[in-house]
Amino acid sequence: MQRCWILLGILWCHQVMASYDVCTLHQCVDVVDVGSTGSRLHTYVYDLDQNNQPVNIFEHYVHRVSPGLATLTLDQNIINSYMDDLFAGSSEISIPVYVYATAGMRLRSGDEQAGYYKALRSWFAAHPGLELKDARTISGTLEGVFAWLAVNETLGTLRAENPSYAGVMDVGGASTQVVFALKNLQDIPRKDVVEFDLYGKHIALFSHSFLGLGIREVSHRFQNQAVCFPTGYPLPEFGMGQGNADTCQETVSNELNATYDVQKIVQPVLLVNPSDSWVVLGAVSGMLQTFPFLNNEFSLRELLESSNNLRCNPIWTDLQGQYPEDKDLYSSCLLGAYYYALTVNGYGFNPKQKIHYSSSIQQSDWTLGTVLRLA
Repeated sequence: MQRCWILLGILWCHQVMASYDVCTLHQCVDVVDVGSTGSRLHTYVYDLDQNNQPVNIFEHYVHRVSPGLATLTLDQNIINSYMDDLFAGSSEISIPVYVYATAGMRLRSGDEQAGYYKALRSWFAAHPGLELKDARTISGTLEGVFAWLAVNETLGTLRAENPSYAGVMDVGGASTQVVFALKNLQDIPRKDVVEFDLYGKHIALFSHSFLGLGIREVSHRFQNQAVCFPTGYPLPEFGMGQGNADTCQETVSNELNATYDVQKIVQPVLLVNPSDSWVVLGAVSGMLQTFPFLNNEFSLRELLESSNNLRCNPIWTDLQGQYPEDKDLYSSCLLGAYYYALTVNGYGFNPKQKIHYSSSIQQSDWTLGTVLRLA
């Protein structure tokens, strides 16, 4: 079976094997993404080149369960059932397993996190066929690096002779990461710089994570802002939506710059290290595919204007009738305004900047990037 997707206007395909026999012929690794709204098990298959670096990477298997692990009661039986469901379709052969939690777990205290990892290790101890190599909460910086690697691996830029790397915006439920290549490292805080060697090249990246600026957290924060929801939408506390994407993005811009210093942190670095192409991953990418007025490439101004005309201004009951299957319909007005505010008034993008995204099923997942750092 062949899996294909379109990214940056290019058709990419790879073969998807039908059984775990592939792991007897190639290298395999299981990576578990413990996210804020759910967990995904990915099995990646790859080969090693003459320099012992991974090549021919593809996703062999993926399975998702909900909700997020960090939302569960910290009880061994509950964790056991959750992990049973997550690994139900996998084969307990000798494959190394890495369990990496992201922003949902970062919001938990250190003691709480330790409790979850103790329960996870207990479950793995009862399943000796699965070789648990690591289970921890990764930083937003590292999550961003993995996402950048995943996208640029998919695009083939990592092994190009004169690469033009794509910048990556990975917007999850609880946090958002912005990552791009650096040529000028002067005056950049070292905590935001990650350097490594890969495929004979030295790569320097700016990677910064904003905990609390994921789409789920933003939706909670602005849930009673009438201008951020469709006209007539019943707000949680009182009143009705009065959708206006322009006014909503101004409100969101004030918050993300006053509270999170997005503009101050990102714009000076991006000004001297511009990136010609950008790809968005994560929750926002998945939700954008429900916008019928967008293609895989869109301008930020187009997103804001279309959101305003087709998701903010219309009457809420009319929207429900038009898109009955869209579970994120209520927040789509806010989504367009939030993403415009983040990129234009936060990162400093030109409103005419083109952004690329791919569907949530076919996109490069950040976990693919772990293969390039673990092998």
